[in-house]
Amino acid sequence: MIYILVFLLAALLLLLLFIERGDWLAPAPIVTLSFLFSVACAACNVQQWGIDLGLQTTATIFSGVLLFALLCLLFRSVTSRGSTKNPYEVPDAPVRAIRLSIGCQIMLLAFFLFATAVYYWQMRSSFASLGVTGRNWNDMMSTYRTASSDIDLSDLTSMPTWVVYTYNTMHGLAFVILYVIINNFFSEEQTWRRDILLVLCCAVYLVSTILRTGRLPVLEYAFAIALMAWIIWHRIHGWKRTIHLGYVIAVIAAAIGILALFSALRWLVGRTNSADFFSYITSYAGGSIQLFDLYLKNPVPANGIFGQETFRGIVSAFGRHFDNGLTFSWQLEFRYSNGIMLGNVYTAFRYWIYDFGYVGWLVMLALYAFIFTALHTHVKTYNPVGRFDSALVIYAYIFISLVMLPIQDVLFAMDFNPGGIYTLICIVFFGWLIIDKSPRQGSRQKGASEGGPYHVRV
Repeated sequence: MIYILVFLLAALLLLLLFIERGDWLAPAPIVTLSFLFSVACAACNVQQWGIDLGLQTTATIFSGVLLFALLCLLFRSVTSRGSTKNPYEVPDAPVRAIRLSIGCQIMLLAFFLFATAVYYWQMRSSFASLGVTGRNWNDMMSTYRTASSDIDLSDLTSMPTWVVYTYNTMHGLAFVILYVIINNFFSEEQTWRRDILLVLCCAVYLVSTILRTGRLPVLEYAFAIALMAWIIWHRIHGWKRTIHLGYVIAVIAAAIGILALFSALRWLVGRTNSADFFSYITSYAGGSIQLFDLYLKNPVPANGIFGQETFRGIVSAFGRHFDNGLTFSWQLEFRYSNGIMLGNVYTAFRYWIYDFGYVGWLVMLALYAFIFTALHTHVKTYNPVGRFDSALVIYAYIFISLVMLPIQDVLFAMDFNPGGIYTLICIVFFGWLIIDKSPRQGSRQKGASEGGPYHVRV
């Protein structure tokens, strides 16, 4: 059945690319491609894992992807009805540089260093509480990871609220800065060379993510770069124009490089898996497919907490402050397949079916389709020309949720919590403050404006 599923997903992907006119990063194609990649990775381990994909699993995955695609097309048709804007008829438009003064860049870099330093200082305190100070980095991070997921030990690894929100502020700023860098890279003035300090901010942010024992932000940032570059490039050259083969090859090479980096970061975040690159990546991307099949064949009974897995971030936050009965571990059960530990990620579909059954599964598919279709349609037809594009940056921030659907739910299970909502607010607020706050009456027609109180020139 797994090879039939690969064929069906591949055929659906080709059809969707034809319908979307080659827009690879539209919601329907990217979700189909992500599931195709995960299922193909699982197929590479058929013998090793003893995969025997059930009919229910095959039907759930393919029908889920197909329904998502159909809902995306339906919502696009509904939302564009009555609109006079067609992305394939929108005229090409140049991109104007967003120039931040050296003083502003220095302040941003100083804040990023401060946020990373205080987080590291708190990490050292946690290491001392766990009794692992002085061990090698991998041992310390591995112990920290285990304690963080253990509800009885989580107090030893919890961070003060002000440290958490300082990090979340940096998280939001990191996406605003990334937008500035990519915008300037494609601008007529090519001012990105003046943004070295902003690039350092991004580097500091990525280093700080290692301290949080996670590599998902690395993928999050990589796909945000891809999406922003894809949208801005097409705004300049038009959506009718196809990308040169050389760029496609470069993207494939970059993707392989990102996967290699993702694998190499295992040691730094406390992972103990010593498998080779190919085995590790196929296990990470494809293990969820086999685990989802095992779950459907032997489901875990729900415990009655509404949205425990689907909305675990907001539910657990509510439990910490108002109802101790809603305090629970985020860790799902670990499972073996053919004697091999595959982990505890089961695709986003597992969360929705566990909490709400197949009716909830359909509702969540529709919700995902509506949110991402609305954002994608908007950024394809809207060009801010020199202003902060909050919709594009928010879209880039949550875009990883589409890519990760075959593995886990990121948008609602991980980002829908007080910290994630605060990060979104930071993106909108600081984008407006840093980029749009300068007075520019009549300046967009003349060129650059005079800098505002934060010395921003657009």
